[in-house]
Formats: sequence, C-alpha cells, structure tokens
Amino acid sequence: KPNHVKPGGTYHVCSQIGADTGNPASGLKNVLVSATSLTTSVINSVLSVLGTGSPCAATDNRDSGVLTVAAGTTAGTKTVSLTVSDNAAPTNNTRTQTASVIVDNTTPDPVMFETINKTGGTAGRAETGDTIVFTFDEPVDPHALYPGWDGSGSQTVFGYFVQQGNNDRLQIFRQSGATYPQVPLTLTTAGSTNYVLLSRNYVGANVAFSGSTMTVSGNEVRIVLGTPDLPAQVLTDTGTTSTVWYTSSSLFDYAGNALTPTTITEAVGADTEF
Repeated sequence: KPNHVKPGGTYHVCSQIGADTGNPASGLKNVLVSATSLTTSVINSVLSVLGTGSPCAATDNRDSGVLTVAAGTTAGTKTVSLTVSDNAAPTNNTRTQTASVIVDNTTPDPVMFETINKTGGTAGRAETGDTIVFTFDEPVDPHALYPGWDGSGSQTVFGYFVQQGNNDRLQIFRQSGATYPQVPLTLTTAGSTNYVLLSRNYVGANVAFSGSTMTVSGNEVRIVLGTPDLPAQVLTDTGTTSTVWYTSSSLFDYAGNALTPTTITEAVGADTEF
C-alpha cells in the first residue's frame, strides 16, 4: 500500500511536478528527494521521468527509481521531502513538499476464524447469506488476497466445501471461470495443509458456493456465501466443533511483512457452525 514500508524493503518516491509558469519561464533546475529517515543516503536526485514498469501513478511525472529502507529503521511515522528549484537568477526559486511514510516492522498474525448464521437461517447448515470471518491483528493488504484489488467494494469468489467424512474442509477460490478447482485465495491456499478444517459433515459431496462475495473491513476479511452448485448435497450438522484455520504465508500487510504460517483454533471453543 502506498506510504507503507518495512526495514530492508524497497520503495519509490513518486511526484507530479507542474510546469514553470513564470514570465518568462526559467525552466526546471533540480528535483531532489530527502529520505534520510528511511535511507542511509542523505539526498538523492529524482532524475527519471516515468518509464515502462514504473509503479508510480500515471498522473506522476517523476520517479526516484528503487530506494531501500535501511535495515534497523525503527517503526513509526517518518517524513520524506521533495524540493524543486528553477533556474531563476540571481537565486533559484524553490518549493518543498513533505509526505508521511509509515514504517512497519511487525508481521501480521491471524487471531480468529468464525462463521455467522444468517438471520432466520438453519443452524449447522451452510446457506446462501451465511458469513465467514477471518480476523487478523492488523489489516492485511487486499492485493495479497486478490491481485490488483485495493480493498474497495467487494470481490466475487466462491466457498468450496470439500467432502471428507466428518472432517469436511473449506477453501476460498477466485471466481475466474466455470471449472473447479480454480485459483485459490491466499486465505486458504489449496494443498495438503492450507485450509479450514471444519471437523463436521456439512456436505455429501464437494460443493461450490458460486457468487459469494469478499469484503475487507479493518482487520477482518468477510466472505458471504452465494448459491451452492449442488444444493441437494448440502447437509445439516448441528454437532459442536472447534474449527481449525491453517494459514498461508502468502498473505502480507500493507508494508509487505509476510504472515508466519500457523494454526488458529476457533476462539469460542466447540460450537455449531453456520
């Protein structure tokens, strides 16, 4: 996410420099960035115009190139300044603008998984409108969940229930085509260990809830179930269980700190899901 970095990580300083409106215009002399709070070098010239592959916005016209946050940089809000000067004699006209940058040196941790039965829904049965909530101790970058997503609005996904006797699994996939399995989200990466273990029998066969939606709010990622492709295979199981969420190292926070894989057992203890 813009304005979030981590020690040892890389960043670009992007800027939009307006035209010289003097009469007559003297022309641009220097564009300098001071990032001493982040980088060991004192001052670097912002020399480059935007080129192919620049991460800067299309509205920007200058890019510092790749800079590195010094190892050991303390967490907190830092200041980066940009100074522009022209060729006006006898002294150059200058203007300086500052921006705040947050240094984050803490990895995100998952803290809770829970399911919420919709109003009027059947307890113990996964239904359209039921909600699945993944909670972390800080926001995770939406781009890590769904490439290119900034967290605004919602993304269409589907919940994939894998039939496994009394130990059904849950995975979340992208809605990217008509065949299953599709590309998994990093919440529950497909594989032998990354999923949510439901520990009950909620489906009689593998069932995909198409048209599910994913939103982010603060530290939470919320999935609202859509329509099951095999409704006759959706079962009701009112037994109590403590779900186990096996997390993925592909998730990271706004600064790019990667999550350390772990297992999260439902905090409320054994209860009826959905």
